Amino acid sequence: MAAGIVFAFTNVHPSFAWTSDNGNGTFTNPILHGDYPDPDIIRVGNDFYMVTTTFVSMPSIEVLHSKDLINWEIVGYAAPTIDVDPKYSLIGGSQYANGVWAPCLRYHNGTFYIIDNIQGAGTLVFRATNPAGPWAMNKLNGYLYDPGLMFDDDGTPLVYHGTHGDIHVAVLDSELKNVLSTAQAYKIADGEGSHAYKVGGMYYVFNSLFGEYPMLICSRSKSRTGPFETMTVCNNRTPWSSPHQGGIVQLANGDWWGFSLVDSGSVGRTMWGGPVTWSDSWPYFGTPASPSIPKTNPKPNVGSSFPVKHPLTSDDFSTTKLGWQWQWNHNPDNTKWSLIARPGHLRLYTQTAPDFSNARNTLTQRTEGPSCTGTIKIDTSHLAIGDRAGLSLLEQNFGYLAVYKEATGQRLVRVVNNNGNLVTPSEDITDTVEGVNSTELWLQVRCDFATNTAQFSYSTDGKTFTLVGSTLPMHFTLKTFQGERFGIFNYNSNQSAGWLDVDSFQLD
Repeated sequence: MAAGIVFAFTNVHPSFAWTSDNGNGTFTNPILHGDYPDPDIIRVGNDFYMVTTTFVSMPSIEVLHSKDLINWEIVGYAAPTIDVDPKYSLIGGSQYANGVWAPCLRYHNGTFYIIDNIQGAGTLVFRATNPAGPWAMNKLNGYLYDPGLMFDDDGTPLVYHGTHGDIHVAVLDSELKNVLSTAQAYKIADGEGSHAYKVGGMYYVFNSLFGEYPMLICSRSKSRTGPFETMTVCNNRTPWSSPHQGGIVQLANGDWWGFSLVDSGSVGRTMWGGPVTWSDSWPYFGTPASPSIPKTNPKPNVGSSFPVKHPLTSDDFSTTKLGWQWQWNHNPDNTKWSLIARPGHLRLYTQTAPDFSNARNTLTQRTEGPSCTGTIKIDTSHLAIGDRAGLSLLEQNFGYLAVYKEATGQRLVRVVNNNGNLVTPSEDITDTVEGVNSTELWLQVRCDFATNTAQFSYSTDGKTFTLVGSTLPMHFTLKTFQGERFGIFNYNSNQSAGWLDVDSFQLD
């Protein structure tokens, strides 16, 4: 059965769903109100660059650019694919929650470096002279957990790494291709997520301490191998949602700025930032008396004002290249999608798969707090019998609204994964709408991250939408390790004969 609530909806076209830039010289945290975990930021000249964890989403290792630390846009990806295991292509299983995590970005002598762990591949180093790429890659002869790369005064590459409080420092060769030595630097209970710097002749390493009251700590020493002393430098004292993995970056005028992830419920781990105060040679987020990241602050003093930019936007699929905001759920089958088969549309050829979470070529992008709506306009006229195509929220406990193509026509079906298993999910049909025969449809999902609930609906004219089913609880779980993501998909458990044409995706 279907819920019959109808409401009017006007398709406005805002530039962004969220911006922290208040337009008056201040900003409000989070700077990025989506899933941007483990951020690492550097400044090169008057430009700032950032990388974050992307797990199994492809392409991977997203590189973002900003002129003011507040307004960010994506400029490229360091890893177009991860090909170390067929499961990264959803062959023989999946790799949700694996892949890329805790990348570190640095710049030295004209070259950008990213060092990162990829599950199944070990510790990798990527390098480029242009942050937009292309990036070359090599594997290190050692495994460095949560690596924090820095270059010493003499140019020696050092990597602080480790977990559960056992932090080591590795010395690399000048080409960053081999680990020459590694030694324990310090121990601190449960510390991980190293970000390393050399400031004023002192070695500083930031680490995350996670728990009910997570915090960011900093250890310092005059020697790369210690002894180190440690101080809490950021402690917002918010249960389960305080800044706790991040680091610092210096502005061109000499000011310092801190950044960190914040666990923010089903939207994921958002990126926060604020000024840093140095006191007694310790870098405190905020002030020594209140080591925290305030909610609202003056924007960083970068000498100019810059226009509002944002990584996530709507898309009318009018170009021959996917926008940078899009990532596939795993490595895609590039023979099964097209932006030129029908100009102005994304064509998703049907994938043969046992279920939604194991179907390749689900095209995703982040959701965004505090609330957002994703709407797709689709043409179902070329779906084949058995095809299931539609709009999803991709997470361990996923939900979707799809067109089911059958011999007698088509119906709309709302599905929720109730058993919480991504390997063999339970796709329980919770609501069915019969008699929706139009091949031009709008499918929509509204997300409210204050209540961690979502609501699916559909329309045949793009203006009046009918709710389908009850609200869907949204979650953040470690089986995907990502916030809720919009997904556009098309699969069939028996064949792959049809296709779905997507006219647009609108983010409101």
